[in-house]
Amino acid sequence: IQKELQALRAAQQWVNQEGWDAAGEANAVDPNGVDVDLRAPTDVDGRTLTWDDVRSQLAKGAGLSSHDSSGGARVDEAVVMADYALDKLDPTQRVFADRVLDWGRELVSAFNHNTTVRNQKHKKKNGKSQKLRRVPVLRSYLGGSAGSGKSTTLRTVLQHLRLLFQKEGIDATVELTAYTGVAAFNIGFGAKTACSAFNIFPSAKFQKELKGDQFRGLEKQWENVVLLIVDEVSFIGRAFFYRMHCRLQQAKRGYFAEMGRDPDDFHFGDISIILVGDFGQLEPINDVSLCDDETTFNTCPKSIWNLWGHAQAGRHLLDSFKEAIMLTRIHRSKHDLWWTQSCSRFRDFVMTYKDDYMTWR
Repeated sequence: IQKELQALRAAQQWVNQEGWDAAGEANAVDPNGVDVDLRAPTDVDGRTLTWDDVRSQLAKGAGLSSHDSSGGARVDEAVVMADYALDKLDPTQRVFADRVLDWGRELVSAFNHNTTVRNQKHKKKNGKSQKLRRVPVLRSYLGGSAGSGKSTTLRTVLQHLRLLFQKEGIDATVELTAYTGVAAFNIGFGAKTACSAFNIFPSAKFQKELKGDQFRGLEKQWENVVLLIVDEVSFIGRAFFYRMHCRLQQAKRGYFAEMGRDPDDFHFGDISIILVGDFGQLEPINDVSLCDDETTFNTCPKSIWNLWGHAQAGRHLLDSFKEAIMLTRIHRSKHDLWWTQSCSRFRDFVMTYKDDYMTWR
């Protein structure tokens, strides 16, 4: 990641050079030869979409059928097996899927044990009181460049995980977030923007402790969440990352009290988290990138000096993520793979004269 970041900085001088026709780049041509304005997306009937349309689609799970929508919705096993078959994943994608589903089965076992303990609260077994078992925690990163199938893998894993919880009768849900509304819309499945999910807004002063109705709403929202998926993680800055931790710690106070554990010994409310994205893409706005170990307080923009303490705390929180799976096989643009490969070399700052420069010039 650090290597990628250095390469991107080296190429920064090439972006939006003087005379660049940014407005012209907003125009494209569809397969039928019709001009398309990328700044004004339309639906299948040619009607221009508004932000209200986007919100409506987000609420419905990006236009998917009812069994595909929000976190607690029921899923249809036949649809999952047909439309989200694990066998359709490439080998590396399947490794990630199996890892998450193994975690899901461990979670089911812990839930069943804890249910038994709660139901037999005053009973003893072999002369000893049984204790509640800590739910296993997954902290993983799914990475890969554009076209490597991150979204496909994510949707497949999500549906199989929800099916597992449903069949086992486990009252557990998965929360999906992305920093921007467009990214949340692209994920579908009832995904929320990170700002709305955590009640953290750039234009408002951050309150470490929510009170009253806001706190009760936060507690209710995260009550049954066992897994948080954060897509387009390159947009999430270190300060925002720490503030996510603060919100989840507060949301899960009841859980910590029941388990008899000190919240200060845990991160993110002890909720499992999967970070998804490509750090070779856009960086956060007015924050420090999660993979930026070079910026210091003296070199960061003055506009984020007030965030520096939280940014430092957020960087340390990233150390709790000990595993990553990188997707390398490109599944997009199969008919012009040479172009995709050339773009990848440009992204990684390893362009060649013959195959890339002479083609692009």
